[in-house]
Amino acid sequence: MTDRLREAVASLAAHRRAKAEAQPDLFSAIASVVEHAGNAWRVATLDAIVTVAQRKPVLTVEDLDGLVPPTVDLRALGGMMLEAQRHGYIRKAGWVTSGRERHGRPVREWVSLIFRDGAA
Repeated sequence: MTDRLREAVASLAAHRRAKAEAQPDLFSAIASVVEHAGNAWRVATLDAIVTVAQRKPVLTVEDLDGLVPPTVDLRALGGMMLEAQRHGYIRKAGWVTSGRERHGRPVREWVSLIFRDGAA
């Protein structure tokens, strides 16, 4: 093995070790995908969450289907639900089974804090 190849292998091994030690936690990953979705997407998505929260006393991300612009990483939608919670629009209520499109996996259920009876 040449010296140059040996240095490259050592450098790659050091890079892999550093990357393995610096694995992001779930919340920093969610913040990252929300940031990469872009400001226009964030504004439109938050507006959709507010609209649904005004019309429904209880909601999930499934209620936003077709109302939010597309994004590459759907984890960003969960990040926006957390942002809506920070704004005081919704609060966590528990978990419910999702529909067929999400293969019945559990999704967070949210209670609207801005529901207006008769706004539907």
